[in-house]
Amino acid sequence: MIADSQQVDQLINAGASIQKVRSFFSSKHEALKYYATYQQSRFNLQSADHAACCKCGNAHASKVAKYEWQTTFIGGVSFGPLEALLLLIGHLGIRIRYITLSFATYHAICPQCWRAIVFRKAMANIVEFLSVSGLITGITIVLLSLIWYLNLKSTEFVLFGIIFAFGAVLVVGYPALKSLVRVMRIPSSIRSIRRRPFQFDFCILQ
Repeated sequence: MIADSQQVDQLINAGASIQKVRSFFSSKHEALKYYATYQQSRFNLQSADHAACCKCGNAHASKVAKYEWQTTFIGGVSFGPLEALLLLIGHLGIRIRYITLSFATYHAICPQCWRAIVFRKAMANIVEFLSVSGLITGITIVLLSLIWYLNLKSTEFVLFGIIFAFGAVLVVGYPALKSLVRVMRIPSSIRSIRRRPFQFDFCILQ
């Protein structure tokens, strides 16, 4: 139980980070669980049935989109009899317990906006593929450039600088492209639901 649930609810409604919400709870797990339960209750299926479109505000939204949000975090570390036995024979064994929390929110959507969301989702997948490909290519270029640098001739400095800079740009640009992908996949009106460590998982039409 928390001392002031009303204040916590106000913080969540205002889009506060989970780090601020965490201060009202005795553990991270409790804070995340409360956040998930509250958001799922706030954006439930019944309330979405008669709401305006979450994207354009059209009062005649005839469909409902289900958004899934998820996070996985370390819930604890255990060292039991089996781990002690492994330690005696020279193996360090520690069991790490992972906890996965997920919740669903429902939002009214009109057919036109849903088609736009599907299109942006497809474009986001392309951008994500390009970002990962660019990251791998960039790391490869940087590593090969460093190997080349060991045997670099004086006449090759300019070419080396151009190639190395290109690889570095691909690597540095990866986080920006990942942020763009997140923006493209989530309508701006419900983007405040995604608060770290929760991440958008997928959306389907009900």
